[in-house]
Amino acid sequence: MNTKETAKLSPAERIATTVVRMFVDDVTVLDYAYLDPIRGVVGGSLHVDAELTGYLDEESVVFDFSYAKKQIKATIDDLCDHRLALPKEFVKDLGEGRCRVDFAYGSKLA
Repeated sequence: MNTKETAKLSPAERIATTVVRMFVDDVTVLDYAYLDPIRGVVGGSLHVDAELTGYLDEESVVFDFSYAKKQIKATIDDLCDHRLALPKEFVKDLGEGRCRVDFAYGSKLA
């Protein structure tokens, strides 16, 4: 929406079309493991930051910050936290929810 179009809106309409970006620092820590060709299975941790974008509501609020942070953390914990990250070339799908990982510690396979 351009400036002329925005000027024609009521204050409430103007608020509803205002896009706000919010940066959330250090939402959670993501712990993971990966296969290193020299060291074998190695663990790591990443501090997760998030950028949230939304429209202001009638109270000039985009969303409840504490709720948003909890939802982001819960999603990361459920889908990613404490997982083994594998390159696609190491994994062979065997079907029926099963797979085989081809990796040999210290070899040229990795």
